[in-house]
Amino acid sequence: EDDLHARGAKGAGPAKEPAGNPHAEFLGFYEALTRSQVPFDVIDDAQLAGELDERYEMIVLPNCVAMSDTVAAGVRRFVERGGTVLATLDTSMRDETGRRREMPALADLFGVGALGPVFGPTTLDYVSLEAGKFLGRGVETEAVPCPLLSRAATPAKGATVLARLYGRMPGRYVKLPNVSPDAFAVMNREGRGRAILVAGNLGEHYHAYAFDEHRRMIENVVRKCAAAPVTVEGAGEFLEVSWRRAANGDFVLHLLNHAGGERPYERVL
Repeated sequence: EDDLHARGAKGAGPAKEPAGNPHAEFLGFYEALTRSQVPFDVIDDAQLAGELDERYEMIVLPNCVAMSDTVAAGVRRFVERGGTVLATLDTSMRDETGRRREMPALADLFGVGALGPVFGPTTLDYVSLEAGKFLGRGVETEAVPCPLLSRAATPAKGATVLARLYGRMPGRYVKLPNVSPDAFAVMNREGRGRAILVAGNLGEHYHAYAFDEHRRMIENVVRKCAAAPVTVEGAGEFLEVSWRRAANGDFVLHLLNHAGGERPYERVL
Protein backbone atom coordinates (compact mmCIF):
# COMPACT_ATOMS: atom_id res chain seq x y z
CA GLU A 1 0.00 0.00 0.00
CA ASP A 2 1.15 3.52 -0.74
CA ASP A 3 0.53 6.55 1.44
CA LEU A 4 -2.88 7.28 -0.11
CA HIS A 5 -4.17 3.72 0.31
CA ALA A 6 -2.81 3.09 3.80
CA ARG A 7 -5.42 2.48 6.49
CA GLY A 8 -3.28 3.47 9.45
CA ALA A 9 0.17 3.17 10.94
CA LYS A 10 1.36 -0.30 11.87
CA GLY A 11 0.67 -1.15 15.47
CA ALA A 12 -1.80 1.71 15.85
CA GLY A 13 -4.87 -0.52 15.59
CA PRO A 14 -7.65 -0.19 13.01
CA ALA A 15 -7.97 3.28 11.53
CA LYS A 16 -11.21 5.18 11.96
CA GLU A 17 -13.38 5.12 8.85
CA PRO A 18 -12.83 8.34 6.86
CA ALA A 19 -15.72 10.78 6.84
CA GLY A 20 -16.65 13.34 4.22
CA ASN A 21 -17.22 17.03 4.82
CA PRO A 22 -20.91 17.83 4.20
CA HIS A 23 -20.21 21.58 4.01
CA ALA A 24 -17.59 21.11 1.30
CA GLU A 25 -19.96 18.70 -0.46
CA PHE A 26 -22.65 21.40 -0.45
CA LEU A 27 -20.22 24.00 -1.79
CA GLY A 28 -19.14 21.65 -4.59
CA PHE A 29 -22.72 21.12 -5.73
CA TYR A 30 -23.39 24.86 -5.43
CA GLU A 31 -20.41 25.58 -7.67
CA ALA A 32 -21.23 22.83 -10.19
CA LEU A 33 -24.88 23.89 -10.57
CA THR A 34 -23.95 27.57 -10.78
CA ARG A 35 -21.30 26.94 -13.43
CA SER A 36 -23.87 24.88 -15.38
CA GLN A 37 -26.43 27.74 -15.32
CA VAL A 38 -28.91 25.65 -13.34
CA PRO A 39 -31.17 27.79 -11.10
CA PHE A 40 -31.88 26.23 -7.69
CA ASP A 41 -33.17 26.94 -4.20
CA VAL A 42 -31.58 25.97 -0.88
CA ILE A 43 -34.11 24.24 1.40
CA ASP A 44 -33.88 22.88 4.96
CA ASP A 45 -34.96 19.89 7.06
CA ALA A 46 -38.27 21.48 8.01
CA GLN A 47 -39.27 21.73 4.37
CA LEU A 48 -38.16 18.18 3.64
CA ALA A 49 -40.14 16.85 6.59
CA GLY A 50 -43.32 18.54 5.35
CA GLU A 51 -44.92 18.67 1.93
CA LEU A 52 -42.62 20.32 -0.56
CA ASP A 53 -44.03 22.83 -3.00
CA GLU A 54 -45.06 21.06 -6.19
CA ARG A 55 -42.82 23.34 -8.26
CA TYR A 56 -39.84 21.28 -7.12
CA GLU A 57 -39.04 18.38 -9.44
CA MET A 58 -35.70 17.39 -7.93
CA ILE A 59 -33.86 17.42 -4.60
CA VAL A 60 -30.09 17.16 -4.16
CA LEU A 61 -28.89 15.73 -0.84
CA PRO A 62 -25.13 16.47 -0.76
CA ASN A 63 -23.80 13.92 1.76
CA CYS A 64 -26.61 14.76 4.21
CA VAL A 65 -25.32 12.27 6.76
CA ALA A 66 -27.63 13.09 9.69
CA MET A 67 -31.32 12.63 8.86
CA SER A 68 -34.31 11.95 11.07
CA ASP A 69 -36.91 9.32 10.25
CA THR A 70 -39.39 12.16 9.70
CA VAL A 71 -37.22 13.83 7.08
CA ALA A 72 -36.52 10.46 5.43
CA ALA A 73 -40.27 9.87 5.20
CA GLY A 74 -40.68 13.28 3.57
CA VAL A 75 -38.03 12.41 0.97
CA ARG A 76 -39.87 9.15 0.24
CA ARG A 77 -43.15 10.98 -0.30
CA PHE A 78 -41.42 13.38 -2.69
CA VAL A 79 -40.09 10.50 -4.81
CA GLU A 80 -43.34 8.52 -4.73
CA ARG A 81 -45.28 11.48 -6.13
CA GLY A 82 -42.87 11.80 -9.05
CA GLY A 83 -39.81 13.70 -7.84
CA THR A 84 -36.16 12.81 -8.31
CA VAL A 85 -33.59 12.66 -5.51
CA LEU A 86 -29.82 12.75 -6.06
CA ALA A 87 -27.77 11.90 -2.96
CA THR A 88 -24.10 11.26 -2.28
CA LEU A 89 -21.87 9.13 -0.04
CA ASP A 90 -23.35 8.70 3.46
CA THR A 91 -26.69 10.47 3.09
CA SER A 92 -29.08 9.28 5.89
CA MET A 93 -26.41 7.00 7.42
CA ARG A 94 -27.00 8.60 10.85
CA ASP A 95 -30.09 9.83 12.65
CA GLU A 96 -30.60 13.43 13.77
CA THR A 97 -28.63 12.80 16.99
CA GLY A 98 -25.62 11.41 15.12
CA ARG A 99 -26.30 7.78 15.98
CA ARG A 100 -25.07 5.53 13.18
CA ARG A 101 -27.53 3.20 11.45
CA GLU A 102 -26.57 -0.20 10.10
CA MET A 103 -27.64 1.01 6.66
CA PRO A 104 -28.78 4.43 5.45
CA ALA A 105 -32.44 5.14 6.19
CA LEU A 106 -32.98 5.66 2.46
CA ALA A 107 -30.94 2.66 1.25
CA ASP A 108 -33.98 0.81 -0.10
CA LEU A 109 -35.21 3.98 -1.81
CA PHE A 110 -31.84 4.27 -3.57
CA GLY A 111 -31.96 0.60 -4.57
CA VAL A 112 -28.85 -0.29 -2.57
CA GLY A 113 -28.67 -3.72 -0.96
CA ALA A 114 -25.26 -3.32 0.69
CA LEU A 115 -22.48 -0.76 1.07
CA GLY A 116 -18.81 -1.50 1.60
CA PRO A 117 -16.58 0.49 3.97
CA VAL A 118 -15.41 3.95 2.95
CA PHE A 119 -12.08 3.82 1.12
CA GLY A 120 -9.75 6.76 0.70
CA PRO A 121 -8.73 9.45 0.67
CA THR A 122 -7.32 8.62 -2.72
CA THR A 123 -6.42 10.49 -5.88
CA LEU A 124 -5.39 7.39 -7.81
CA ASP A 125 -8.60 5.46 -8.49
CA TYR A 126 -11.17 5.73 -11.27
CA VAL A 127 -14.86 5.38 -12.04
CA SER A 128 -16.21 3.85 -15.24
CA LEU A 129 -18.94 5.76 -17.12
CA GLU A 130 -20.74 4.74 -20.29
CA ALA A 131 -19.84 7.47 -22.77
CA GLY A 132 -22.87 9.32 -24.08
CA LYS A 133 -25.29 7.71 -21.62
CA PHE A 134 -26.88 9.44 -18.61
CA LEU A 135 -23.92 10.37 -16.35
CA GLY A 136 -21.49 10.12 -19.26
CA ARG A 137 -23.12 12.55 -21.69
CA GLY A 138 -20.53 15.07 -22.83
CA VAL A 139 -17.71 13.26 -20.99
CA GLU A 140 -14.93 12.37 -23.42
CA THR A 141 -13.45 9.47 -21.47
CA GLU A 142 -15.07 6.46 -19.82
CA ALA A 143 -12.52 6.54 -16.97
CA VAL A 144 -13.03 9.57 -14.74
CA PRO A 145 -11.32 10.33 -11.42
CA CYS A 146 -12.86 8.64 -8.40
CA PRO A 147 -13.80 11.06 -5.59
CA LEU A 148 -11.54 11.28 -2.56
CA LEU A 149 -13.89 9.04 -0.55
CA SER A 150 -16.18 6.33 -1.92
CA ARG A 151 -18.01 3.14 -1.05
CA ALA A 152 -18.59 0.04 -3.16
CA ALA A 153 -22.35 -0.32 -3.56
CA THR A 154 -24.26 -3.53 -4.22
CA PRO A 155 -27.46 -2.77 -6.14
CA ALA A 156 -30.72 -4.30 -4.97
CA LYS A 157 -32.93 -6.26 -7.34
CA GLY A 158 -34.50 -3.98 -9.93
CA ALA A 159 -32.03 -1.12 -9.49
CA THR A 160 -29.97 0.25 -12.38
CA VAL A 161 -26.20 0.69 -12.17
CA LEU A 162 -25.17 4.04 -13.69
CA ALA A 163 -21.43 3.80 -12.99
CA ARG A 164 -18.97 1.25 -11.64
CA LEU A 165 -15.63 1.43 -9.90
CA TYR A 166 -12.43 0.31 -11.56
CA GLY A 167 -10.26 -2.05 -9.53
CA ARG A 168 -8.09 -0.25 -6.97
CA MET A 169 -4.91 1.23 -8.40
CA PRO A 170 -1.84 -0.33 -6.71
CA GLY A 171 0.25 2.77 -7.39
CA ARG A 172 0.99 5.53 -9.85
CA TYR A 173 2.05 4.98 -13.47
CA VAL A 174 0.61 1.49 -13.71
CA LYS A 175 -1.90 -0.07 -16.09
CA LEU A 176 -5.51 0.80 -15.35
CA PRO A 177 -7.17 -2.22 -13.69
CA ASN A 178 -10.33 -3.80 -15.11
CA VAL A 179 -13.74 -2.45 -14.20
CA SER A 180 -14.94 -4.16 -11.01
CA PRO A 181 -18.48 -5.44 -10.34
CA ASP A 182 -18.84 -2.81 -7.58
CA ALA A 183 -21.32 -0.06 -8.32
CA PHE A 184 -20.46 3.60 -7.80
CA ALA A 185 -23.83 5.09 -8.81
CA VAL A 186 -27.21 3.38 -8.56
CA MET A 187 -30.68 4.51 -9.67
CA ASN A 188 -33.96 3.08 -8.41
CA ARG A 189 -37.55 3.85 -9.36
CA GLU A 190 -40.10 4.22 -6.58
CA GLY A 191 -43.70 5.17 -7.23
CA ARG A 192 -43.69 7.75 -10.01
CA GLY A 193 -40.19 9.03 -9.21
CA ARG A 194 -36.60 7.90 -8.95
CA ALA A 195 -33.75 8.07 -6.50
CA ILE A 196 -30.04 8.11 -7.34
CA LEU A 197 -27.15 7.44 -4.99
CA VAL A 198 -23.61 8.38 -5.97
CA ALA A 199 -21.55 6.44 -3.41
CA GLY A 200 -18.75 8.99 -3.16
CA ASN A 201 -18.18 12.60 -2.12
CA LEU A 202 -18.53 13.92 -5.66
CA GLY A 203 -19.30 17.50 -4.62
CA GLU A 204 -16.43 17.74 -2.15
CA HIS A 205 -14.02 16.44 -4.78
CA TYR A 206 -15.29 18.99 -7.30
CA HIS A 207 -14.93 21.74 -4.71
CA ALA A 208 -11.29 20.74 -4.19
CA TYR A 209 -10.19 19.91 -7.76
CA ALA A 210 -12.87 21.26 -10.17
CA PHE A 211 -12.72 18.35 -12.61
CA ASP A 212 -15.11 19.21 -15.44
CA GLU A 213 -16.12 15.55 -15.74
CA HIS A 214 -17.64 15.75 -12.24
CA ARG A 215 -19.52 18.95 -13.07
CA ARG A 216 -20.90 17.32 -16.19
CA MET A 217 -22.04 14.26 -14.22
CA ILE A 218 -24.01 16.50 -11.88
CA GLU A 219 -25.40 18.60 -14.73
CA ASN A 220 -26.41 15.47 -16.65
CA VAL A 221 -28.60 14.21 -13.80
CA VAL A 222 -30.28 17.59 -13.37
CA ARG A 223 -30.92 18.10 -17.10
CA LYS A 224 -32.28 14.57 -17.42
CA CYS A 225 -34.53 14.62 -14.38
CA ALA A 226 -35.83 18.20 -14.06
CA ALA A 227 -37.20 20.68 -16.56
CA ALA A 228 -35.12 23.84 -16.84
CA PRO A 229 -37.17 26.99 -16.13
CA VAL A 230 -34.80 28.97 -18.35
CA THR A 231 -32.02 28.02 -20.77
CA VAL A 232 -29.06 30.25 -21.64
CA GLU A 233 -27.04 29.22 -24.68
CA GLY A 234 -23.36 30.00 -25.14
CA ALA A 235 -23.04 31.37 -21.63
CA GLY A 236 -19.71 29.96 -20.50
CA GLU A 237 -18.96 28.85 -16.97
CA PHE A 238 -18.78 32.30 -15.38
CA LEU A 239 -22.44 33.23 -15.82
CA GLU A 240 -24.77 32.62 -12.87
CA VAL A 241 -28.49 32.30 -13.61
CA SER A 242 -31.07 33.15 -10.93
CA TRP A 243 -34.78 32.59 -11.64
CA ARG A 244 -37.28 33.84 -9.06
CA ARG A 245 -40.98 34.54 -8.83
CA ALA A 246 -42.04 37.82 -7.24
CA ALA A 247 -44.95 38.20 -4.82
CA ASN A 248 -47.16 39.61 -7.60
CA GLY A 249 -46.57 36.51 -9.74
CA ASP A 250 -44.03 38.05 -12.13
CA PHE A 251 -40.88 36.09 -12.91
CA VAL A 252 -37.48 37.72 -12.40
CA LEU A 253 -34.41 36.56 -14.32
CA HIS A 254 -31.05 37.68 -12.92
CA LEU A 255 -27.86 37.07 -14.93
CA LEU A 256 -24.59 37.68 -13.13
CA ASN A 257 -21.16 37.60 -14.79
CA HIS A 258 -18.51 36.48 -12.30
CA ALA A 259 -14.94 37.68 -12.66
CA GLY A 260 -12.57 34.81 -13.38
CA GLY A 261 -10.82 32.90 -16.09
CA GLU A 262 -8.17 34.19 -18.47
CA ARG A 263 -8.25 37.78 -19.71
CA PRO A 264 -9.00 39.26 -22.15
CA TYR A 265 -12.58 37.98 -22.22
CA GLU A 266 -13.89 36.97 -25.62
CA ARG A 267 -17.54 37.14 -24.62
CA VAL A 268 -19.74 38.31 -21.77
CA LEU A 269 -23.52 38.36 -21.65
